[in-house]
Amino acid sequence: MRDIAHVEVAVRNAYDRAMRQHWHAADHWLLDPASPVLAPLWRTRHGRRADMNARNRSTVADARFHCGGPSAKPGQVIAELSFGFWRHCTDAAHEKALWVPYLHHAWPKKTSRAVVERSMTTINTARNRASHHEPLFGAKPGRDLIAAHAEVLRLSELLSPELAEYIRDTTTLTATLTARP
Repeated sequence: MRDIAHVEVAVRNAYDRAMRQHWHAADHWLLDPASPVLAPLWRTRHGRRADMNARNRSTVADARFHCGGPSAKPGQVIAELSFGFWRHCTDAAHEKALWVPYLHHAWPKKTSRAVVERSMTTINTARNRASHHEPLFGAKPGRDLIAAHAEVLRLSELLSPELAEYIRDTTTLTATLTARP
């Protein structure tokens, strides 16, 4: 969980930085209703129209509430958002609205959105299983900790080679996997 927490904070901070540098409006990008994270984003799913940002609006509203409501500072709200929120911002539905104009700036040139999304999904699944005290070993999705850790290192390396080196040097995953029954 510690290694995941490091990459979670790195992704969160990189996305906030990219959005702040490229979102040009009076309000902070996360609190502006016109933001591509919050504005209605209609897509057709299974033959029905769906607002892909409905969950984002709800998540941000909940985070604002927990941080003091309308007076909450953007940094507080950002810190309150889960890794799943940031993963969702990287999905295919948000490619044109978020990735292309904003979030790709958080990554090295030519970084594939789909690769980042797959990495984040693998990490998020393992993170949620651990957080909910679910089984972490076996063949089912989310139970391959070695794969999840490889994705932690991949994203860390892309965002900050120093972070990736720190995680490699301090991880306890190898010892944990070696010692497990």
